[in-house]
Amino acid sequence: MYTRVACGSVVGFEVGWMFLIARIAASAAISAAFTGYLGYYWPVLAAGPGRIAAVTASVAMLAWINFLGVRYGSWTV
Repeated sequence: MYTRVACGSVVGFEVGWMFLIARIAASAAISAAFTGYLGYYWPVLAAGPGRIAAVTASVAMLAWINFLGVRYGSWTV
């Protein structure tokens, strides 16, 4: 909102989209790093379908916790 008020609607729109893209990229990088760490202990998760399943499971688990509510999210953190 600050950028839109200070610099105009076009720049505000661009900053908003870049913020969204950065958040999505950060989530992907964190889940990929987490899976990489798991792959160190369980080699089947290091590549291929095991890696895809681990990334999907980690994101799905966090999404489910978020869906349950703030209390469970704070317990997870």
